[in-house]
Amino acid sequence: MVMASKKILASTPAAGNESFSFNGESRYPVITCYPTDPRVQKLGGIETAVSGYLSKIAPQTPVKLVGVDARGDLKLNQWNRINWNNVFFDFFPLFAVKDLNRRTFPPLNARFILHLWAKKRRIFSGPAVLKLHRADHVLPFWGDRRFPMVLTIHGTSQHLRLPNESWMARIPPLYLLLERISLLRADKIFCVLEEGVRHYRKLLGSQKEKVALLENWIDFDLFSPQKPARCRAQFGLPLNKKILLFVGRLEKVKDPDLLLQTFREVKIARPDVLLALAGDGSEKEELIARHTDLKNDVIFLGTVPHARLPELLSASDCLLLTSHFEGMPRAVLEALATGVPVVSTMVGDVTKVVVAGQSGFVVPTRYAKDLAGCVLEILKNRPTRTDCRAPVLHLDIHSVLRKIETTHQQIAQSHYGKLA
Repeated sequence: MVMASKKILASTPAAGNESFSFNGESRYPVITCYPTDPRVQKLGGIETAVSGYLSKIAPQTPVKLVGVDARGDLKLNQWNRINWNNVFFDFFPLFAVKDLNRRTFPPLNARFILHLWAKKRRIFSGPAVLKLHRADHVLPFWGDRRFPMVLTIHGTSQHLRLPNESWMARIPPLYLLLERISLLRADKIFCVLEEGVRHYRKLLGSQKEKVALLENWIDFDLFSPQKPARCRAQFGLPLNKKILLFVGRLEKVKDPDLLLQTFREVKIARPDVLLALAGDGSEKEELIARHTDLKNDVIFLGTVPHARLPELLSASDCLLLTSHFEGMPRAVLEALATGVPVVSTMVGDVTKVVVAGQSGFVVPTRYAKDLAGCVLEILKNRPTRTDCRAPVLHLDIHSVLRKIETTHQQIAQSHYGKLA
């Protein structure tokens, strides 16, 4: 029961956003909006964040997801009660998608925003917290103050002119204007890197206090060291080779060209090294065509389910990241949690967890020879699993998500009033 309510939502035919009690404490529902379907593997840190939140918080709070149907088995534009990995939650698919890992025209994100705008009154039927993961997803709700909004930003617009998959980022002035509008509408803004916190606090001026750091989390129940020999057998990887691993989308932002150039430099000194790529994307075919000399030493694994990444990481000797920009790369955190050292370009907050000589190396240049030199050092003197795990042990999923959920309920109570 709501004891006090500052704003009342119009009733609609959608599923009720009733309050929920856990351990005697009443909680407001949280509705996440993102163009994904957790039942289908999709590459990306945001997808992992959404799936992790649903799997860990749903048993305690009435969480709901507005997304897309990637299986074609749900009723569109209405709430579906689904069971995903023994976790029950309400799912509102706006439209169907054949392949979440392939870019389309019109862009998936543009379609999602337009459908969100058109269907928002069917989505909300009572008090709830709106949880968003992209600034442009705020636009359909900008003039609607009926419910509080929490926005998580996984990068920073400071890197807008670097290779970017966002269709809106191709027009920087428009993107920056829309971002500013979105920031003003949000009630709370989380950034996953400290640089972003500083940037957006400066932009918001008098409203800077609503920006806070939210470090990415690691599910240590899933990511822990496993026996390398058994794990290599699972993926058909040879025992007598060194395995260099890349995990992520094969898109320009990840700079797969630099990845292959670095691998070529490594091969000159260490012919016994193979490169395994876990991921897919628009750059794959061109990548193969440009580096035909490496075709016998590069293994394309395709999209690997998140639940199997601990095995793949445990089968590897080093994770290589060559991105143009990142927030706090989840692949780096999960590699370290599995006891695998990392060599990375200078992106995001990687220097907070990749400690030179302890858990890997962060390379300040974008030269293949410099990256290769660090990879070779790792292969020669690999850090221990304990040393790799030490910098990330504080990022346990349960403690980080507890902070998020506390913020959600505080904002909801401030907006609607306390629940009894």
